Amino acid sequence: MGATEANTEEGRKRVVERINRLFERVKNEEYKDVFDGSERIELNDRALVFVATEISRYSLLGTDTDAKGLAYEAITSNTLKRERGQFFTPRNMIRMMVEMIDPGPNDLILDPACGSGGFLVIVLNHVRRKLLAEAGGDPDLPVPSERKRIELKLKEYARNKIWGIDVDPDLRKAARMNMVMNEDGHGNIFCFNSLEFGVPEREVPEMEQFATGVPGLAELWNRRNTSSREFGVFDFIFTNPPFGSKIPITDRAVLQTLDLGYRANESGLRSSPHKKVPPEILFIELCCKFLKPGTGKMAIVLPDGILGNPGKDMEAVRVWMLREMELLASIDLPAEAFLPQVSVQASCVFLRRRHPDEFMGTGPAGLTQQPVFMAIAEKVGHGRRGEPVLVRGEDGREIIFDDEDRVRWEDEHGIHEDRQRRKVTRIADDLPWIAAQYRKHIQGLPFEEE
Repeated sequence: MGATEANTEEGRKRVVERINRLFERVKNEEYKDVFDGSERIELNDRALVFVATEISRYSLLGTDTDAKGLAYEAITSNTLKRERGQFFTPRNMIRMMVEMIDPGPNDLILDPACGSGGFLVIVLNHVRRKLLAEAGGDPDLPVPSERKRIELKLKEYARNKIWGIDVDPDLRKAARMNMVMNEDGHGNIFCFNSLEFGVPEREVPEMEQFATGVPGLAELWNRRNTSSREFGVFDFIFTNPPFGSKIPITDRAVLQTLDLGYRANESGLRSSPHKKVPPEILFIELCCKFLKPGTGKMAIVLPDGILGNPGKDMEAVRVWMLREMELLASIDLPAEAFLPQVSVQASCVFLRRRHPDEFMGTGPAGLTQQPVFMAIAEKVGHGRRGEPVLVRGEDGREIIFDDEDRVRWEDEHGIHEDRQRRKVTRIADDLPWIAAQYRKHIQGLPFEEE
């Protein structure tokens, strides 16, 4: 767009025509699996040209993918939250969960309630960093030639290893575009109710597309009528499922295919079916059935009521969880973790699915359970109104830290780097430290002081 083109009516019309042509090409050709074809630009000419003028000052191709993803999620989460009451997992919480599990390029990943794709994007960026390091690049500040070096491997990983499901078609669209903003991988986001996956009475075409696309899942899908919803092919599951007693699952076809859709008797076996069950309880079992027996792990956000509320029903859920899975870690989150979106007391829970062999020949002590990593996050980077919270001293003053800016660039003479010292404040966030201590825990190393 020329520097003065937007100043005249004729120039603005030319800009709008070009934008509309590009939009039609993107919508109907290049990214037709992201759009449904009925979308249109609703801004008037003057507003559209103003937006294009503002965006033209930035190079999106040269912008860090993490920054692009953060900006995109900030826009979409506000819009979707306002229109549909949807709430999204804070990015620093997602990053903590992904760093604790530490997925690699060979791991198959699922989020069965993926929303706008936050977990999938962070997993993709986590693996991108690993690929950059393996290829001799800088995982923090890669230059174009280093990004180019891993481009094919990264797209192959995104195409074959990262999968997401969400029941909301608009969220599916948002997740696919989020993956586009983070360098492709948008084709593996499907729209159906994952709690209905494998329930013959509730099948929709996208379920079969998902089942036949995921490596190793097609055979289990073809046996679904006799295998009781056993789909254990995924290495890791990351998710923040919908939860709340106000949106219970009442569909008997779904409830009757899951253990947690039933009341348990004194022996822990199925008794009479529940009439309704909060969705987060059913998601625990669904995620377990999607994991590889013995090695598959999940990182899931759960309301604290499941972990601590008294009563036979909640006790039965906990008994089932600890029988079918080994508890690896539990991170208690502060009340403001999801504020200002929603007030909920929740924890990040990490579990490993047990292998059937683990149930054979158990002694009086029962199933094995390794020491559990437990932590309480007191600060998560923001306050109750969403305002940033800085690190402060005992006197309440902001602490000033020495920091170092690093810049890398590339030209015809090679790759260059420069560093500059500066004084900075820091966000008060316990989650990165907790993730680092968990990695030390599983390596048998001593913890660090915060």
